[in-house]
Amino acid sequence: MDDQPFAGRQDAFLRLHQNLTAPPVFVGRRKIGKTALLREIASRPSDALVGVYVASGLLQDAHWLHRLYQTILGTLAQHNLQPSLAEAPPEDHTALQAWFTSVCLPSVFRVLHQRRLVLLIDDMNSADHLDYLHSIAGPQFSLVFSLDLQHEDLLTTQTAFRLSRLTYEQIAMLFPEETIDRVYRQTGGEPVLVQRFLEHGDDHQTIYTQSVDDFKLWW
Repeated sequence: MDDQPFAGRQDAFLRLHQNLTAPPVFVGRRKIGKTALLREIASRPSDALVGVYVASGLLQDAHWLHRLYQTILGTLAQHNLQPSLAEAPPEDHTALQAWFTSVCLPSVFRVLHQRRLVLLIDDMNSADHLDYLHSIAGPQFSLVFSLDLQHEDLLTTQTAFRLSRLTYEQIAMLFPEETIDRVYRQTGGEPVLVQRFLEHGDDHQTIYTQSVDDFKLWW
């Protein structure tokens, strides 16, 4: 795992780990850090969970379940976990759903031992396949979504965790005391900008070059 600090989302990590049986939905506007958060969770397997990042739009793909199980197996391989599948996946979609629940997931759970498989589904924008995914969630399988503000109507029984700009106090935990004021003033607490200051330090030209398209009106 990359040791680069991750900008100020410890509260989101804590909320997820405290609520694995009923995880929150991460809600926020564009560029607030939803994708970065889910990717970071996926990069940090723990004794409690292994997260699998599911890219925006995958569930709208015609072959979504094929892509989903391939994504799961690919992520596990990155963590040196190799499920042994008793049967190859069928081509028929209905048969594939049965295979996924009766062959694929049990094989995954065996290599995870007591850890939970958590699908981190980014930028959910429709209810496609949610009924099926919720129907197979259980003691070792959880779903975590991120939603843009315009899709809040997709929230059902899950609790929303609203992502916002980082506070001065959160930034103070990430930077030396002499730079806190400057970083907060120049970033306004925007997570993507804070992360770039973490990555590039005092290389203001690089930070500006990478950020100008999104934030040039601020500067």
